Amino acid sequence: MLLGVAALYSALLLGLRLGAQDSHAVDVLYLLILLLCAAVAWQAFARARGAARRVLGWGVLSLSALAAGEAAWVLLFDLPGREAPDLSVADAGYLLYYVGLLGLLLLGPGRGRNPAALLDSLTVGLVMAQVSWVLAVVPLLQDPGSTVVFRALNLGYVGLDIVMLVLVLFTLRQPLSFTRWPLLLGLLAYVVADLLYFNLGRLYQPRGPIDLLWAWGAAGQALGIVWLASPGALSAGVDRAGPRRASARLDTVLRALPYAAVLTSCALLVLYGPQNTLTGRGVVLLTAAVFGVVTLRQALSHAESLRLNRQLRAQAEELRLSQAQMEHRAFHDGLTGLLNRAGFYRALRAALPGGAAVLLLDLDGFKPVNDAHGHAAGDEVLRVVAQRLAACGAPHFQAARLGGDEFALLGPASQSPQAAQALAERVVAAVAEPVTLSGGAQVQVTGSVGLARMDGTGASEDSLVRQADAAMYRAKRAGGGRSAALVRVPGEAAC
Repeated sequence: MLLGVAALYSALLLGLRLGAQDSHAVDVLYLLILLLCAAVAWQAFARARGAARRVLGWGVLSLSALAAGEAAWVLLFDLPGREAPDLSVADAGYLLYYVGLLGLLLLGPGRGRNPAALLDSLTVGLVMAQVSWVLAVVPLLQDPGSTVVFRALNLGYVGLDIVMLVLVLFTLRQPLSFTRWPLLLGLLAYVVADLLYFNLGRLYQPRGPIDLLWAWGAAGQALGIVWLASPGALSAGVDRAGPRRASARLDTVLRALPYAAVLTSCALLVLYGPQNTLTGRGVVLLTAAVFGVVTLRQALSHAESLRLNRQLRAQAEELRLSQAQMEHRAFHDGLTGLLNRAGFYRALRAALPGGAAVLLLDLDGFKPVNDAHGHAAGDEVLRVVAQRLAACGAPHFQAARLGGDEFALLGPASQSPQAAQALAERVVAAVAEPVTLSGGAQVQVTGSVGLARMDGTGASEDSLVRQADAAMYRAKRAGGGRSAALVRVPGEAAC
C-alpha cells in the first residue's frame, strides 16, 4: 500500500498541472505517505526481537516524529491557509526526526573503522557546508526581515542535514549487506532533498522533483526498517556476487564524490573569493587550476587502481577455482565422482594413525553386462553401484573407485566388528539389487566384499589393503555375492 500511494503521488506530481485545490490534495497525499511509513515501521518494530528492537526503535521514533510534524503543519497551517510562526509545533516533530536518525546511524548497522572513508565523507560535508554558506546561510543572515529564532532554526536544519549527509556517506562506504541499502539510500535521498530546498531558496518549485525525493526517501527508510527487522538482517555480512558487484559500483561513485567536492570548492573560490586586485584574481585562478589538475590526476590514479584491483581479484578467483578443479580431478574418479585410487590412499594415510577400517568390493558378473549391453551400459551400472555404496557408507565411511569394477569404503576403526560386518552385508545386498538401464533393460551384478581393520599400532596402508584384498578373494572363492573378514594377525586387528 505504501508503494502504491507513493507511486500515485509521483504520478500526480509528474503528470498533472496542479491548481490550488490539487495542491492541497497533494500535500495531504504526502502526509498519508509519511503516516504509512510510520505505521510500516511500527509493524516491523513489533516483529523484531532482541538487539534489533533497540536499534530499530530509533528508526520508528524518527519516522513517527516526521509524520507528526508534517501532520501538524498540514492541519494547522497548510489547509487553513494560516501563516506558520517562526517556531511551531511542527518544528518539534521535524527536529525529533533528526534525533531518531542520529540514534539509528550511530547505534545501527554499518559502523566501522575506516579513516579514509570518514575523511572522504567529511570532505563532501565541508564542501556542502561551503555551498550552503554561499547560497543559504549568508543570504539568511543578511535578510533584515528574519528574526533570530528563524535564523537559528534554519541554521540548525542545514547543520543537521550536513551531519546526516556525512554519516550516511560514511556508512555506505562500509561493507554492507544488501538488506541495509534501502534505509541508507532513503536517508540519502531525503537529506539531499532538504539541502536542495534550503540552497535553492526562492528558486525552489513546490511539488516538483525535490518533493519526489522527500516522498521516496521516507518510503525507502520505512522499507529499510522492514528489511532490517527480519531475523539475522542486522548481523548479515556482504551478500553474494551480484549484490557485491552492485556495492562495488556504488563504492566507486562514493569514492569519486570528494574529487567532485574539491572541484566545487575551487569553483566557489573563483566565483566568491577575494578579487579586489589583479594579483588577487590571479592567485585565486591559479590556485583553482592547481587544485583542479591535482584532483584530476588523483582521480585518474584512483580509477586505474580500482581497475587493477578488480583485475587482480578476478584473476585470483579464477586461479583459486582452477586449483580447486585440478585438485578435485586429481583425487576423484571422473565416471562416478567418488574418490579415485590416489584420493583413497591419501585419505587412508590421514586416517591410519587413529586406526582405520577398509572394505573392498569387487563386482561379480560385470563382464557379461559389458559384453551383452555395451560399455555405456557398463558405465551406467558402475555409477549406480557407486551411488549405492556411498549411501551404505554414509556418514562415517568414504566411498572410492579404485579402478575398473573395484570399489572401497574407508572409515574409522572405532566401528565394532559386528557393525562393520553388518555394513558389509548391507553393501552386498545393495549391489545385488537389479539395475534398470536407461534403455529399459534390467541387469544384475553381485559383489564380493573383504573387510580389514587396523588400530594404528605398527600399521601401514599397504598391509591394511592387502588384508582386505585377501578377505575379498576368500569371498570370491566361496562363490561371490558375499563378504569375508580376516582373522587377527600381530600388530593388526581384523573384522
